[in-house]
Amino acid sequence: MEPVHDMCSKDSGSEEPDGTTAAAALAAEYEQFLLDIEEQPLPS
Repeated sequence: MEPVHDMCSKDSGSEEPDGTTAAAALAAEYEQFLLDIEEQPLPS
């Protein structure tokens, strides 16, 4: 048993659905992040 994984599964009752939702939200945020960068590039 890995202590880190044990903590994670103990923290959230349903790990798989939460993980999928979190991944989808992360992907959406990342896409929006890329779009924002394209619209307003950081000054170098």
